[in-house]
Amino acid sequence: MGWAGLAAGPELHGLKPAGSVVEVAVTNSTEPEPSLADDLRTSAEHVLRGNYHMDNGNYNAALAEYTRALEYDPKSWVAFLLRAYLYQLQGKNALAIKDLDKTIEFNPTVEAHVMRGVAYAFSGDDDAALKDYVTAVHMDPAYGSTYKQRAYIYLRRGRFAEAEADIQEAMRLLPDDLEVQHSFGDVLYYGGKIQAAKRQWEKTCAIADVEMTSDWQQRLAAIGRYKGPVDGQCDSELIEVFSACARDKCQF
Repeated sequence: MGWAGLAAGPELHGLKPAGSVVEVAVTNSTEPEPSLADDLRTSAEHVLRGNYHMDNGNYNAALAEYTRALEYDPKSWVAFLLRAYLYQLQGKNALAIKDLDKTIEFNPTVEAHVMRGVAYAFSGDDDAALKDYVTAVHMDPAYGSTYKQRAYIYLRRGRFAEAEADIQEAMRLLPDDLEVQHSFGDVLYYGGKIQAAKRQWEKTCAIADVEMTSDWQQRLAAIGRYKGPVDGQCDSELIEVFSACARDKCQF
């Protein structure tokens, strides 16, 4: 949210590893050999414990469990993927990239490439991020998060036409993602379409629930941009705050 969308949130901009990926991968992370069967089962148990801790917000305990899982199965791509996700939440992008390198080595999924692209972007390496996003588009053109993340890079580089094309594709593929809807306003603003940007933010406000709007207000208040009540009401004052934040390229 905000300038280039590069402010870490609890779901890492929609990139939280899907439950279906976790459930399937736990039992298929490597091709088991009879002598390793016990180790693989133990590894899977630690992954499941890590998932429990992650679901309950105990990230340090989850990290410990994923690390233990890798001790029993050093080729568990799902343990690398999940640990990388938690490293990203903690701002440890170098460690996340290292784990995602292993994930991609063992199982090069679209999700892993996009997550690594985000880690590179947080680290300031936009060129590496773009390479991962291009790879992801080739692997699965229908994976909407790729376009969302790549648009942020184009936006930061002043490539507004490409950013707008990507964010519109993300909107088509992720019609319920309010973050994408809001980011479209940013793209319009940076492209010089100020009034169109405000209309887009008004549209986003109209479909955002109280919880989402309160979250925006809280995040804007935390960086000193919003002085009003945190009441979940998206009004003209909040739209002007969005505009000022976009103008100043602030993150929230």
